[in-house]
Amino acid sequence: MVLLYFLIGSHHNNEDFVVRGKEPKDEVQIYTWKDATLRELTDLMILVLCQVKEIAPEARRRNAKLSFAFVYPDRRCHFVVKTN
Repeated sequence: MVLLYFLIGSHHNNEDFVVRGKEPKDEVQIYTWKDATLRELTDLMILVLCQVKEIAPEARRRNAKLSFAFVYPDRRCHFVVKTN
């Protein structure tokens, strides 16, 4: 399972993931293979956003852009948000 968090206009920051269990509410759970490509994740995310009308209607626009950031725990178990 991959957890995808979306935010219109920017990425979430490290502080959004400080407290375990209090991650951002805009979570989408996608069940996929662990070697899924970003293209496959993009297609699945678009599918979810199009099926659930209440989730981010702005993201369903034809000119919407999707940008990924990786969120992972560092050696001290603090979450790090890594963008391109």
